[in-house]
Amino acid sequence: MKYIYQIPIFILVLFASGYSFASSTSCAMLIDGDIEAFVGNVCSSSSAETTPSDFCVYLNSKPALIARIDALPPELKGKLYADLRDAPDELLDFFDSNPRGVDTWEMLIAHPIMRKDLSILTKFSELLEPSILNKLENGIEDLQKIADKLLHPCCGGSHPFMKSLTLHLDDVKFFINNFSEKPGYEQVIKALQHPLFTVQDGTSFFLTKLRTLDPSQVTRFEGRIVEGLADADDLDAICVLCKFDIELSGGKKLELKSYSSGTINNIATNTSFRNQLRAYLFDANSLSDLEYIFNGVKINDVNLIKGKFREIFEIEATNYFNVFGQNKFENLFGVDNVDDFITDVIPNLNGSSSIYNFIKIQN
Repeated sequence: MKYIYQIPIFILVLFASGYSFASSTSCAMLIDGDIEAFVGNVCSSSSAETTPSDFCVYLNSKPALIARIDALPPELKGKLYADLRDAPDELLDFFDSNPRGVDTWEMLIAHPIMRKDLSILTKFSELLEPSILNKLENGIEDLQKIADKLLHPCCGGSHPFMKSLTLHLDDVKFFINNFSEKPGYEQVIKALQHPLFTVQDGTSFFLTKLRTLDPSQVTRFEGRIVEGLADADDLDAICVLCKFDIELSGGKKLELKSYSSGTINNIATNTSFRNQLRAYLFDANSLSDLEYIFNGVKINDVNLIKGKFREIFEIEATNYFNVFGQNKFENLFGVDNVDDFITDVIPNLNGSSSIYNFIKIQN
């Protein structure tokens, strides 16, 4: 510890009252042996339990830290003192050496565990670097909203499939730093601020996939799959509002799904899922123009997924032919009629010629 076990209560009184440590009578100035007289003037005899020199001496050696603490709103000074009084040396060193340490702590004030966790404080302080913060439209306000909606495990906790908060914050930093100029960036920032667990989970998997991609090969996020439909197109059969997750240079589109096996078992009967897949197929020139990527931490049986897509293809076969037309149907599936598609193509789940090769699993 940086100071001796019994903490002077008078310091807490000063913190809680908003007393300025930068004033001419602050404890930082009282290193001339007159601390007892100072305590007698400031604290009642009932509150001064012990000689209050240890913490004062520590603060006196840290003028920059004193200034940062003194800049806090009065009601927060006592809370910071309470967090620091039993803190390990490593945490005290963080506040002393990191010029954004107190600001980081203040941003996490609503999270009592996180604001005392060195690894979390360190990650958030990195996000407060101007080179990162300036890439958020509303600066620290946006970062505050992200912090307040986090659902990832931290501080020794764990989750069956959500990655640790420190790893997630690394992904957030990577995203902000590398993709702030891409169309759709702001939609992803809004997703990071969303309170629903399913949205947080899906966005986390989205960021995990992005870490595997070359940022220069990513063109945009969260755009409409099908754009510029002609009047002759069947607007009722195509989902014009369905969106892709990631588009790469060359036009390839990626759809990311963080689904459990229970959810996957229901996709063949889910109208929204089938409509979105139909839009992807309508937009593609070949099946190499799209990928469906599933969260391998939640499901690792690719044949289960392929089996459900097989059910969709069986249900949609005639509809695909009618909506896409014979030429596109053949470009996608290698046959020019529905009967051959059902009998020869759909049953082939694996192999180099399988139509299911656009389905991937990503850990």
